[in-house]
Amino acid sequence: MLQTAIEGLKFFTKNVFVFLLLMAQSFALPLANNWENNNIGKEEIVLPGFSPLIEKGFVVYLSGDREYHWDNSYLPVRISVKNQPYVVNNKLTMVLEGRSISLVPDSIKIIEKNEHHVVIKAIGKTHDDIQVSVVSRIEYDGLLQSEISISSPTSVVIDSFYYEGDIAASEWTKMLQYQPENIHRRKKKAFSEPVYSGDFLSVLALVDGDRSYWWFMDSLESTEAQKGEVRTRVVKKENSINIKQYLVLDNKKSRKKLNYSINL
Repeated sequence: MLQTAIEGLKFFTKNVFVFLLLMAQSFALPLANNWENNNIGKEEIVLPGFSPLIEKGFVVYLSGDREYHWDNSYLPVRISVKNQPYVVNNKLTMVLEGRSISLVPDSIKIIEKNEHHVVIKAIGKTHDDIQVSVVSRIEYDGLLQSEISISSPTSVVIDSFYYEGDIAASEWTKMLQYQPENIHRRKKKAFSEPVYSGDFLSVLALVDGDRSYWWFMDSLESTEAQKGEVRTRVVKKENSINIKQYLVLDNKKSRKKLNYSINL
């Protein structure tokens, strides 16, 4: 009888072990999903609700009567909404040895174009032989990403380098801002009056209920933003708001190359 009990215990233990092993294997193996290994989000297609992008003479036409105008410029010098100028004087400025240089490219060309996006490349040099290249990709939904590259054959000290633009405003215009706590974390501030002077804002938006303007950076490492410095300025004027974003400010480091990625 004791032998029967022992055999029964062995049988029970073996089956429990097999059951636990099968359970462990079922959890270890990933479940197959219908969305695995597909191209969702990767295909360059124009989604329903949007119109295909059109480019003519360095003017990009998007849905919602929005237009981006390049005019021998690194960035779209004008963004229009419903045939009215909304963002103007979009530009990049470099300060070298106290001299302010408003950057203008030597050449600009379309390097890629379809109904989903257009890629525009602008390149040029300063009198100090510093080469500036901006490759801008604008998609059908209005996202504009500009990759900025600054290079020099010899090490150079750049006093400051900043983006500037003027945005049309009304009495209803409010500002949404994000201030980086570090390169990984951003601190949000709710809507406020469009006036600011202080630490670098990695995300800045202006909205008035009918139009919106966004400026943001995905990576903050390249800005070398320091606390306590005036790196972002937002100045409210009568019918517009001037924005300055300092990517380099009073930087005494000597270097041959700088890279930035900004989104508008």
